[in-house]
Amino acid sequence: TVKKEFRKLLRPKNDLFVALDYNGAEVRMFLELAGEKQPDYDIHDWNVRNVFANALTRDEAKIEFFGWLYNSLEHADLGKTYNKAKVLNEWYDGEYITTPYQRKIEVDDFRALNYLIQSSTADRVLSKAVIIDKMLEERKSFVSHILHDEIVIDFDNEDRDIIMGIKETFEDGFLSSMKAGKNYFELKELNL
Repeated sequence: TVKKEFRKLLRPKNDLFVALDYNGAEVRMFLELAGEKQPDYDIHDWNVRNVFANALTRDEAKIEFFGWLYNSLEHADLGKTYNKAKVLNEWYDGEYITTPYQRKIEVDDFRALNYLIQSSTADRVLSKAVIIDKMLEERKSFVSHILHDEIVIDFDNEDRDIIMGIKETFEDGFLSSMKAGKNYFELKELNL
């Protein structure tokens, strides 16, 4: 990660940074691996309503979800909605996970789900960065950097005509936010 005080030092060469960031990337990747439909709004709010019956805050639901996902904790409500066994049966053979991006990783049972989700999420972001980079060929804007599930574009205002196409390419079934700013610390939500 980049410490917040250092983010102010990162400035674009062009007009501004545009950051595309997935909403609940790992949760959404789990749903994609399970072949399940993606909610069209904040995934953690969706969990508050549909899994926790509004008994938790968004932050509490997020903590509860990740505690359950990556640990062997039991949680009846999460287990009904998110079927770990189904995902592992599809993508793990007991020795290797094979991701949708054809990455094959030797792993033990305890780490299989974590490796599957983390690797698939990273490969999704990287593949989207390559596509976006190609979209920006012959333009002033360019992919500046990637941080976890976020792609940051050093954006030139002349390329406004392509911004929605970039967002649609990045999302491709996942929900994302788009923020912009004159440095990497002071990014504000763009509502296009």
